[in-house]
Amino acid sequence: MIYKEPLRSEAALPEPLATRLVDAVTPAAPPVAVAERIHRRLLDRVRADAPAAACAESSPAGPSGSQALIDAFITLRGSTQSGDGWIELLPKAHAKLLFTDGEAESYMIRLEPGAWAPAHEHPADEECLVLEGSLWQGDVFLQAGDFHVARPGMKHGELRTETGALVFIRYGKPLAQFIRM
Repeated sequence: MIYKEPLRSEAALPEPLATRLVDAVTPAAPPVAVAERIHRRLLDRVRADAPAAACAESSPAGPSGSQALIDAFITLRGSTQSGDGWIELLPKAHAKLLFTDGEAESYMIRLEPGAWAPAHEHPADEECLVLEGSLWQGDVFLQAGDFHVARPGMKHGELRTETGALVFIRYGKPLAQFIRM
């Protein structure tokens, strides 16, 4: 389901009904070929060299139309590799802030095999795209290629992974407001 505007309170379902509906939904996994194609295309884009970077190095200093265009993009290389910028959120769980606009934040999160986090509520939207491995978010099993959204006010059970996982997470509010980093 795609939301184009915030949920309005007058349109909300009664809490018991909403809970039962959420519990009754069975997640649908995309066909393996589709998930692999999404995974491959996403990683290809992350690894791709930006042709604009070469143009920026060869252009003279000073603002120009092409320089302004280049400055409008942010490219991080090696974002999935351990090293600079990674912090420990919990034992066996590390995060790297990729981007923030001052409100929402994008993170790469690496979960080692056996990583665990307690059940928690979401004060803002949380979008999760599993890039590698698999994990459980409460009763929902997610694997590479799966996309999961937790809406504000929703609570899911504990997060756990036996295999380890690499996930892209986008929070609707700064994560530091909710957990110690």
